Amino acid sequence: MADKVVKVLDALSDETRVEIIRDLLAGHKGICPEIKERTGKSQPTLSHHIGKLVDADVLIESKKGVNCYYKVNSKYLKSIGIDIKKITQI
Repeated sequence: MADKVVKVLDALSDETRVEIIRDLLAGHKGICPEIKERTGKSQPTLSHHIGKLVDADVLIESKKGVNCYYKVNSKYLKSIGIDIKKITQI
């Protein structure tokens, strides 16, 4: 379990990734173009950061047609002892 926690914390060690998580936790839609618009990041940059979060199981990705949707994997994070809301607070 320690490697899972380390992987999550590593994924959250970047301000852009924390910004993405905060955005989703605030209730905004998790559609890539909308996340891109709200964060002001380029598509390649956003894809890189979202990929890291998905790889660490911080985000759940689902596809509908040509769109990818993302949501915070709170259940998984809670199961490994991480309170994502507390971690991403300023």
